[in-house]
Amino acid sequence: MTKKAIELGICETYIYSDKFKEKIKREMQLSFDDINSNPVLKKILDNSVKLSVTEVPIHYVSKILPDPEYREIDNELVDISEVNQFKMDRYSAYYNSFYALNEINDPKALFDSPVFYPPSIARSGRIYHTIASMPRYIRESIRVIPNELIWEVDMSSAQPSIIFLEWLNYVKKNQLKGVEDEYNLCLRLVLEGGIYRYIQENSSYYKGLSYEKLKKDILSALNAENKPTKPNKELKRLFPNVMRWVNSIKRQYGYKQMSHIGQSTEANIFVEVYKELPNEIFALLIHDCILVTEKDVVRVKEDLENRIRKLYSNVILPNHNLDKLFRPGLVSIDDENLLINQFLESVKNDFVDGM
Repeated sequence: MTKKAIELGICETYIYSDKFKEKIKREMQLSFDDINSNPVLKKILDNSVKLSVTEVPIHYVSKILPDPEYREIDNELVDISEVNQFKMDRYSAYYNSFYALNEINDPKALFDSPVFYPPSIARSGRIYHTIASMPRYIRESIRVIPNELIWEVDMSSAQPSIIFLEWLNYVKKNQLKGVEDEYNLCLRLVLEGGIYRYIQENSSYYKGLSYEKLKKDILSALNAENKPTKPNKELKRLFPNVMRWVNSIKRQYGYKQMSHIGQSTEANIFVEVYKELPNEIFALLIHDCILVTEKDVVRVKEDLENRIRKLYSNVILPNHNLDKLFRPGLVSIDDENLLINQFLESVKNDFVDGM
């Protein structure tokens, strides 16, 4: 939904026409059949319904509520902070929808849930689906039925890493001279997964930014129109030949081409690896990472590394270690940190102390 639509608000209404209700049912069934006819979309739908909610709602509520802001009104301190109601409703809708599916393993049930939208494949090859849009704190709250923790294997500094790999490949194919120092630097940063860190440590502008602002500014400089902004100038200073190549593409094909290159290459890595994973294992594709359970982390990481070696065989040599390029990480909240378990442990300790 657009920002304007959100600001105007959401209206709900009933459908009174039985004929229209039947038409909607038929359209939804056709959409469901269409999804199941595509192997990769069917895999996403089948694995999405294997998720269950474990954490309690206070986990996400406490994270997204604003800090209290008090003002004295009529001799009383009143909290005047404003709750982002749209965000709260979105989180609640996701939580309630997946909590309702805790005991259900039927893809049609997820298809009929309020938060579900049919998965689609963009022109770039990137796949958009419900779990890819799941809010962060809801994703932390889920596990795989019956009770397996979810892990992710993601790519370090994914979009800059992809742009660097494309430039490194361009240099090799065209046998460019005079760029050896920058080539070696970019290759090292890709292998170390340290692009964002290097930029922040070597730029007075980026040094003071939060990670989120840093990432946003860098991606904007790479993908937005070629304008002499401070982020753009800083990247040109740090990586002059990379940015010269980036800006030449923008001038020739339009600035949106860089975003297309990034997303299509990302899909060529992650979607292709995801397609080849056996249907019997749990796996979900989230743009530049793949969600799995712990027992399949090593296998997926190796598959992604092998895919990179195949796509960039001129750049990534057999002796190059890719261990830092793809990083496993725990997504689900573990038992020790579940709020309900912390509460029970607190009650237990209070009981013991009171004896």
